[in-house]
Amino acid sequence: MKSTITLIFLSVLFFTTAQNDTLSITKEDFIGAWRTCGAVDIDETADTLEFQHPTPNCRDQDCSEHNWSFRETGSVDFIFTTGCSNGFNSKSKPSKRWLFIEKKNLLKLITNDGWVEYFEVLRLDEKLVLVHRFDLEN
Repeated sequence: MKSTITLIFLSVLFFTTAQNDTLSITKEDFIGAWRTCGAVDIDETADTLEFQHPTPNCRDQDCSEHNWSFRETGSVDFIFTTGCSNGFNSKSKPSKRWLFIEKKNLLKLITNDGWVEYFEVLRLDEKLVLVHRFDLEN
């Protein structure tokens, strides 16, 4: 009897903890500009990418920027600037379409020619942390 009660208690504790660990993210949480701060060069082929909103502190420390701007219309724009002393020198990459798959916690980016990239969302609050899921790409 004692072991049954202990087992029930541990099961309830486990499932309660597991539910609290899941992220509650909606598509609207992505909308806006996200910037890497203090990273002179960002490696787009890296597994983990970390962004934050362009706060004054982020802008003051940043000499090169890698911005992802998620639009309500379903597009994401990529803007890059180089060097603090160079003035505003920017370049951009073509926009992609973006979808958020809530059940799998995946961000899906689609190019105009149909290439798909997947990113697992690890964190989305004051920071956006993504893991590039190369294993899901064809």
